[in-house]
Amino acid sequence: MTAILTFWVAEFVLESIGAIIYSTRNRLLSILLVFCAVSDAATFAIFRFLGSYAYAWSYWASRSLKYLLLVWLGCAICGMFVQERRKSMAVFSAAFLSVGSASIIVAVGSAGETLKQKLLDGEIAANMILLGFVAVGWISRREKLNQAWKFIAVGFMVMIGSDLVFTALWMVWDGARHWYPLGCISAQVLWICGPLKSVRLGEFRKSLEKRFPAVEEMRVM
Repeated sequence: MTAILTFWVAEFVLESIGAIIYSTRNRLLSILLVFCAVSDAATFAIFRFLGSYAYAWSYWASRSLKYLLLVWLGCAICGMFVQERRKSMAVFSAAFLSVGSASIIVAVGSAGETLKQKLLDGEIAANMILLGFVAVGWISRREKLNQAWKFIAVGFMVMIGSDLVFTALWMVWDGARHWYPLGCISAQVLWICGPLKSVRLGEFRKSLEKRFPAVEEMRVM
């Protein structure tokens, strides 16, 4: 229980920090992180006060909405790869990919015999589709991305890839469900490091020298 609580707290803190950092940099990613932080806090409260049954329903409901936001983020990343200038074509492509992906996920998920198999099969299909779209773009057109979008794309692939691995493991080992936060935490660390990486040391030092002249005097001495 202590390890699970630690994961929960770490996720919530990183999601909150990331939401603040990207509030003016990438509105979609900020919305995703805000939703994750709120849903994590809500599901933890439900688990503590309403029991495991209510928690299970809230968990899968929040994951479904999270994947909807991840689909939008994946479409945004693919749009950056393509750099489509015609907004109508970009919107049409995103809608086509979303509807097609949803149809495949529903078809795969409904084939399971038990509720657990339906949910996990659907999640595996969603992970494979999302990871496939972004991974193909990364391999062929990553030079089209600026530094910030490269971190967003890598964090996206880490999150989706880890979900795919742990979901597949969950099919054969129930304990794998406790390790989902590792991928989320890794992705969130990458997303937070992106804006920090863009800060250049030389520019930061010059800004300090302008604000604090004593820094320049100490450097000369």
